[in-house]
Amino acid sequence: MVLRYSRRARQPLVVHWKESRSIAVVIGFATVANVGCGSTGTSQRPIPKQPILFVDAATGAEIPRVLILPKYTTTTGVSTGSGHGPGFATDSRALAAPFVYRSGEPFAPRQPDSKGLLIPPGVLFAGRGVSVNGVVVLVPGYQSAWVWQLWNRPQLLRVPLDRLSEEESREHLHRLEVLLAQSRLRGSELSPNELELFDSIADFDIEVAFDERDRRLVGEFLSKQ
Repeated sequence: MVLRYSRRARQPLVVHWKESRSIAVVIGFATVANVGCGSTGTSQRPIPKQPILFVDAATGAEIPRVLILPKYTTTTGVSTGSGHGPGFATDSRALAAPFVYRSGEPFAPRQPDSKGLLIPPGVLFAGRGVSVNGVVVLVPGYQSAWVWQLWNRPQLLRVPLDRLSEEESREHLHRLEVLLAQSRLRGSELSPNELELFDSIADFDIEVAFDERDRRLVGEFLSKQ
């Protein structure tokens, strides 16, 4: 089965990836004392670990290694569900925890735990919830792609990637290296195609929450033609 991908609705980006304090959190915890609560773990269903097959769109040939950049939403405050629904909360977006995915391996982006309380369990969340929006797929020689269908997918999902000419690939990789070397992607400075790639809009920013090891991994992968 071959699927193409489209954009989805977005939320305002106003909170730093590492920020966890909010007036709404204080209000939420005060409420907990009266109604009872439960702690919470992962703020969304686990991503199925069955492999994803990335292929050349023209030939169908398997692409053995790709770089995956997960994109996360962090919701801080009081919200419905487990930290990703509407409420007295603020959202931020970040690229984090990149990894090299090899064909046939379990597909397992990191899913951080939420930190907060459910009031009562499953109804209202007070704290900081982190959930995966989707992933950016990068590989030298191909156009990068945004993949959001990580749940309810077929047993073997085939994701086609469009091949680029040598010159196009060189320009594309250079631009990605420039963008990902920054601490933040400013939506106002991205092209329409780049906004599509990172599943964002011009009004919003995305933090690049990479540590030194992450940046080395990304740099080494993109430098290999």
